[in-house]
Amino acid sequence: YPEDIYDRFWIPSSQPEWKHIKTSQNVVDSMKTYNPPQDVMKSAVIPNISSEPLSYYWNLETSDDETYAFLYIADIQKVGDNEFREFQILANGKVDFGLYTPMKFE
Repeated sequence: YPEDIYDRFWIPSSQPEWKHIKTSQNVVDSMKTYNPPQDVMKSAVIPNISSEPLSYYWNLETSDDETYAFLYIADIQKVGDNEFREFQILANGKVDFGLYTPMKFE
């Protein structure tokens, strides 16, 4: 992504059970710390079956590998006034970050 001011690599992932979605609206980074490119923030994946979880698996080559994961989360789909999204992030089968509700997309 040429507009990434830090010249990072952004590699999109894909799984057969995922559907790719995009928005044309700008997505605000509420943390304003790492400045992800808009092209990255305007794209997302959702499960093909909405009642199923969105799962992402990442296997390390060895158990000694030190890894950092940066998750950029934005709800780019509108939801109803009485609806919201809520999720947990698990690492190694254990809740690492739980019951997060992203801000509604405006």
